[in-house]
Amino acid sequence: MRFPWIGAAALLLFASCAGIAQTSGTCAAPFEAPLKSGTALTIDSRSAEIQIVGTDQEVVRVTCTLDHPDEANDVDIRLSVAGSYSKLKLKGGPSNNVHIRIEIPRATGIKIFAPAGAVGVDRVTGNKDIEIHAGAITVSHVDRSEYKSVDAAVVIGEVRALAFGIDKGGFFRKFTKETAEGKYLTLPAQNVSLS
Repeated sequence: MRFPWIGAAALLLFASCAGIAQTSGTCAAPFEAPLKSGTALTIDSRSAEIQIVGTDQEVVRVTCTLDHPDEANDVDIRLSVAGSYSKLKLKGGPSNNVHIRIEIPRATGIKIFAPAGAVGVDRVTGNKDIEIHAGAITVSHVDRSEYKSVDAAVVIGEVRALAFGIDKGGFFRKFTKETAEGKYLTLPAQNVSLS
């Protein structure tokens, strides 16, 4: 029985020594916290319609729209920052009809996980790794010369990467492009639209 307490104490000591800062809130009010440009951000989200927009400000700002605003307090938002790495976690709330807008600095590398929904990424440079189990992904304002590697695949659905001249639908669709001079990676999965 003493071991779980020892593990928790060690984790707390590690977190305080590592300089991890945490900020939390809910969808009941806009959430805002500092986020430096160039940060690597992991977004671990509940199923939702998620729009991620790059801005010139060094903050992360989250706003939510729900069909039933009285349930906004049930959607938890937590940001953890440790040096140049950060994690934004969104969980809880109603089972559907949640729309989340996340504003981040333009030069942010992002990794996104969501069980289902629609993920849109607009005006964000940097590496992109987007994974959803069911739904659609759209990445807008892509300069193909900036990307070293692009991988996109669906089991059933459509891969649209207009910036790369790709538009495929059906079963088990995939495409890969390599550009030796590029500096970013984009690794979206499921239904993808890159324009």
